[in-house]
Parts: sequence; structure tokens; C-alpha cells
Amino acid sequence: MTRKFRRIVFYLLTLAFIVFGTGTVLYAQGWRLDFTSFLFNKIGAIYVRSFPAEANIFLDGKPVKSSTGFFQAGTLINDLFPKKYKLSLTFPNFKDWERTITVKPSFVAEAKYAVLVPVKSTLVTAGPLKDFWLLGQEPLVQNATSGLSWQNDPIPGNQVIGWTDDFKSLLTFDNKQGIYYLNDLQDATSTNINTIIRKNGLKLPSKAGFFVDKFSSSQIIVQDPASIGILDLQKGTFATVGTSTTSTTISAPDASQFWMVWASYDKKKDVSTLMLYSKFLGTTRSAGTVPGLTAKLEWTANNLLGVRQANGEFYIYSLINDSTSHVASDVKDFKFTDDGSMVAALENRSMEVFSLNTSDYWRFNLPDTAGIKNITWYKDGEHIFVFYGDRTSFLDLGDTLLENFTTISSGQDEAYDPQNNQFYSEDGGRLLRFDFPS
Repeated sequence: MTRKFRRIVFYLLTLAFIVFGTGTVLYAQGWRLDFTSFLFNKIGAIYVRSFPAEANIFLDGKPVKSSTGFFQAGTLINDLFPKKYKLSLTFPNFKDWERTITVKPSFVAEAKYAVLVPVKSTLVTAGPLKDFWLLGQEPLVQNATSGLSWQNDPIPGNQVIGWTDDFKSLLTFDNKQGIYYLNDLQDATSTNINTIIRKNGLKLPSKAGFFVDKFSSSQIIVQDPASIGILDLQKGTFATVGTSTTSTTISAPDASQFWMVWASYDKKKDVSTLMLYSKFLGTTRSAGTVPGLTAKLEWTANNLLGVRQANGEFYIYSLINDSTSHVASDVKDFKFTDDGSMVAALENRSMEVFSLNTSDYWRFNLPDTAGIKNITWYKDGEHIFVFYGDRTSFLDLGDTLLENFTTISSGQDEAYDPQNNQFYSEDGGRLLRFDFPS
């Protein structure tokens, strides 16, 4: 018996003693013998929850039995040695999903928001489509020949200004006749705002622009560089709530349920003062200043205000704390989640995503970031639609390697209905709908 052979026998006997003598204890503590290295390692696991739930699961190309059912939302793949795995999901009529998952000892790696992108679409209208907007669950379309229509009913005007959050009132403008219309979508009626102004002898600013108060079906925000006011169509009144000075101009109005906000820009000092108007008290006050010219103001559901400056600086003002904090630079647009818990800041070179409740943070160097026109949150707050102007892609916040940054459709415009989980896209003059899995 050679020395080398004796060593092998000794090693095997020692291994057998360990396995059979203390194997139960080691097994209970999560230790397993890795036959590729003949070493003991603590195991880990992968938890995956897919949408659709019936998706086929593969780990390193091998099928995994799904345990998704009535009492369990996802599948736990356990007894995995620490290393990187390729997790794949497939389902008919959906694009394949794939991610590299790193399993660590005694930890469960998660892929609990694995949303597969639908391949097939449904034709909503054959067009020829010029533009469209999604009002609740119904698209407002603008055909190249017949103008605006909603639920097959014609809508006066040729420009869409905005609509209320309950999708009952729509403000449009006819640029050929210079007439504004407030359309009641529930009653299918339209009100000529210009007629009400003349009838009541109201004096509005000469260069006024009209804006929708998303929380009022009868009041319109009227703003020009020198003043801002509220036009009440039911009462036939107009009230000025703010004015500028000789050195300031007013811009970027927005409204929440209880507040109106706008920026008063001082060109000499290059600073904007945020002005708040209380709808309940009828009073106006300053909410502090930010450097530069304000380009966009937007309220969230939890009394936070997004403030984007023309130079790309992005701030968030807290109404509760009455304070403003700087968030990001080089920002060309931003979008909050519906509950206001997160914000995505679209920049010229990257996209940053911030949790406003925790320390969670993501940064993505997306392909052709400078060419991105718009972003929209998916309903779970874990995905973002990225619109390039000629295509829309789907971003998973957990996909740091961009393995599933896939194109949904090619088109000139897009919109998303979170209630029905449906994505709309204009493609070649047609309006298409993609049904995402719930």
C-alpha cells in the first residue's frame, strides 16, 4: 500500500466519520458537503415570485418545480451552495426573464418582483392616430382627421391642457379660435370658458395661461409672468392670489388638495421664492428660496413638493417640516411614485432613484440616457417605464446588470394604466395595448 493510497483511505475514513458521526448536527446547522470541492459549506436559498405566477422556473438551465399556490405566493429554492446562479423564467406570449443571482451562506436571495414583459398587444384603434392621452382607464385620442374624441364622443378643441385627478374634468384649447373649454367627461358636456369670462365682465391678465387644478372640477388656475389667480367657473369670479414685483416673474404653478404653489423668480438675484396659497384659509405665504429659475413644481400625495430648476438642480420641499433639501443635480425630469415614497430623477448621464422613507438608493447608467424623453412608474414601485421617443423599455430596480432591460414597444407616445395594469403605445399611427400580468 503506497503512501499516497494510505492518505486517500485516511481522508475517506475521516470524511465518513464526519458525515456519519456528526452529520445530523451539521445538517441541522445548514452545512452540506459540496462534492465539487469536497468541502463543507453552509447553504443558502433563492426565493422567486413571478408575474405571471405560472411562469416556468429554471436554475442554471435546469427546471425547478414551482411551489406557488393558494397559500404560497412564490417558490423557495433551497439547499444551494454559495455561488452565482442563472435564474430564468419563461411563459408563453411573454419575453424570457433572466437574472444572475448570488447565493450567500445562510441567506435567502430574493427575486420577488420578477415581472415578465408581454409580447402580444391588442389593437385599440387603427388611426390614423396623431396623439393620445390616458384618462383613467380610457384613452383620449386625437386623430389626424377627426380631432379629439373620448369614448367615441367628440371633444372640442385641438390641444389638451390637463385634467383632474378623478378624470371627470378635461381642459382643452382651440388654438384656431382662441377658446378654452372645460369638458365634463361624466355628463359629456363642454363649457366655453371665454363666454363665462365675457358674460361676467371678468378682467384676466392679458398674457394669461390656463392650468388645471387637479383637485377641482370648477376652478382654473390663471397665470402670467406678473400674477396668478383662480377662475371659479361656477361662481363666475376671478380672484388674484399672488403678484410679482418689477424684478420678479411667476412660473411653474401646481396644486394639491389643500394648497397651490408657484415660484417667483428674481432675475437679478438669480433666486426663486416658493409661494404657497392655502385653499382653505385663502392666505399666501413664502416657503423659502432656492437658487436659480424654477422649471417644474409637483406635489406628492404626502405633502412633499418636487422642485426642479432650469439648471438641473433638484430639491424636495417638505410641507410638514417647512424645509427644502437638495437631492440631485443635472436633472431634466423627475417622477414620484403614487404614494410619494420614492422618486426617480432622470439626468442627462444617468438615472437615480431615491427612497424617501429609507436609505435605499439606485443609480443606473442606462443606454442612451441623454435620449430618454420620459419615465413612468410601474404600479409595484419596483419597475419604471423608460420612454426614448421611438421605443419604451422596462427597468427593474433589482436588475443592476440590466439583464432584463427589454423593449416593450416602438412608438412615438406611451401611457400606463396602473389600475388595470395596461400599457398603451402609439405605433405607426395605431394605438396598441399591452396587458401586463397581475
